[in-house]
Amino acid sequence: MGSDWNSIKGIINYMISIQDKAASVQGIGAFNDPDMLIVGNANISAEMAKTQFTVWCIWSVPLMISTDLRKLDQKFKDILLNREAISVNQDSMVKFGKAIIKEEETLFFVKPINPIVEGKQSYAVAVVNLDEKNEKKFQVKISALGLDASQGYEVAEIWSNKKIGRLAPNDFLAGSVPPTGSLFYKLIIANKLPNTIRVYVNSIH
Repeated sequence: MGSDWNSIKGIINYMISIQDKAASVQGIGAFNDPDMLIVGNANISAEMAKTQFTVWCIWSVPLMISTDLRKLDQKFKDILLNREAISVNQDSMVKFGKAIIKEEETLFFVKPINPIVEGKQSYAVAVVNLDEKNEKKFQVKISALGLDASQGYEVAEIWSNKKIGRLAPNDFLAGSVPPTGSLFYKLIIANKLPNTIRVYVNSIH
C-alpha cells in the first residue's frame, strides 16, 4: 500500500466492489485484510487518516499500524487511540459494514453493532467524502439507511465526541464532510418510551 490518498481511496473502492462476498466470509476468527493503516505516514493528512481508520473500523478488519510510533504527531495518536472508534472495530459480532448509498463521491456505510434490545439492532454509520478537493454536504433519512426501530436511536458522532440525541426513522442525519474526510456515528437502539401522558405546567408566582 502506498502512502497517499489514492491508495486509501483505491482500496475503499475495491473493497466496496466485492463487499457482498467479503461480508459473507467474515466471522469470528476470519477477517478480511484490506492492508495496513497508513495513519501518520508522509502525505497523509488528519482527515485522510480519520477516513481510513473509520472505514477499517466499519469493516471490522485488523488495525495494523505501519508508521514509526516514536515520531507520531499527537493528532494521529488521538485517531489511533480513539476508544469509541476502536469499540466499533472490536464489536463482538465482527460484521463487515457495507456502503449502502453512494452519491457521487459521498459514501454511506452501515454496520450492525451491539447492543441488541428486544431484537432491535444498534448500528455504526460512516459518511465518507472521497473527493480530494471539495467539501460535501449531505442529508440522509435514518430509514434510508435501513434503520427502522420505532423507538429510535441515541446518536453520537465519534470524532467530535458530540451527542446528537434521539433520532427516529423519519428523522435525518445532516452535515458537511471536508475533502477526504468522514463523519462516524454510533446509533444505539433507544429504550422504548413508556405509554404515559406528559403534562407541562407553567407556574406563575
